[in-house]
Amino acid sequence: MDEGRFDSGVYGYVVGRCEITVYFPIDKRGEPDISCKQCPYYRMQSRTCGLTEDVIPYGERFVGPKCPLRREEVIDAGDGDQ
Repeated sequence: MDEGRFDSGVYGYVVGRCEITVYFPIDKRGEPDISCKQCPYYRMQSRTCGLTEDVIPYGERFVGPKCPLRREEVIDAGDGDQ
């Protein structure tokens, strides 16, 4: 990037967006485990969210209060007789 390009200010911005999908597992009893530990964006060592940068003290049991993921549909993985 050229140095000094914004010396006189910023004229505007270009918006960039992304959408992510995370699959949370459901056990054979039908109980979902919707917790940070099941999310690939959860950093176990620092107990932080890679999306919000928040510290998540009980990520093994809950999701953080600022989690941007919306719960949507349940995807059936089959009849479970494997």
